[in-house]
Amino acid sequence: MMLATRFGLALLVGGSLVSARGQDNGPRSGAADKDAAIPTRVTPPKAEKAAETKSPALKPSRPTAATVQRVEVRNVHDTPRNIMLRSDLRTFYLPHATYPTIDPGSAAWALEGAYLARNARDRAKLLDLYRFREANERQARLDHQHSKAIGSGVQRLRAGEYAAAVAALSLSAQVDRSDPVCRIHLAQARLALGQYEDAAAALRRAIELQPMLMYMDLRLSTYYPGEGELSAHVAKLAEWLRTTPASADAYFMFGYLSYQLGENAAARDALQRVADARPRDTLTRQLLSIAKPARE
Repeated sequence: MMLATRFGLALLVGGSLVSARGQDNGPRSGAADKDAAIPTRVTPPKAEKAAETKSPALKPSRPTAATVQRVEVRNVHDTPRNIMLRSDLRTFYLPHATYPTIDPGSAAWALEGAYLARNARDRAKLLDLYRFREANERQARLDHQHSKAIGSGVQRLRAGEYAAAVAALSLSAQVDRSDPVCRIHLAQARLALGQYEDAAAALRRAIELQPMLMYMDLRLSTYYPGEGELSAHVAKLAEWLRTTPASADAYFMFGYLSYQLGENAAARDALQRVADARPRDTLTRQLLSIAKPARE
């Protein structure tokens, strides 16, 4: 009995199976409950954090990713290349509201493409394209301003508003320094105001820019309100030349206007005086040669 108890041999007591050692330690679970008796690691539930009394600090929000528009760059120096352009670009000098309306053929578009180019070669090509387009656009703006000014000046000249015509035509002459037509009309407006020396300088410069004007009938009388107004202005100029010491350019203008009116004798007398005073004046000699009388 002692051996049985020492070695833990099972004894049948009252029809139930117990171990001799179990008499000391208390009853044990059966074999069917052994798996359930294996201790398992249980993760204890996390303690809920106490509600924070202080509001969290606001963090700056990150901008959303910009949409990307793929456009094709074409110019005479470069093969077609794809440049990534942000459609909501806010950097450089273009406002956000105007960027989506950039014309792909404009200088502004080429400049933005150069700013966003991924390598130096593309950037250099786009900058060349920008300079070319910018020069063309600047010239187009000047041409528009010149046409608008000369149109306004001629309209004022025909309406008899000579002071306003002088202002508009002077602006046209400043915008395009190579245009002889605006200077012809500027001389007409100054002639009507009695500014003979200034009118003569404008007329002289116009013929220097385009000598063919000497051989053309410009029908200058049609640019005045009245039909005989040009003849009246030339008559006043002739009277002024008789009473006032004048420059050679003033006599040149009188000779040119007389020739335009068909008064060749008066034109030759005035032009001969200029030719005597300026032997090397090529324009005066050319105009004098076409105003020669017919050989009898």
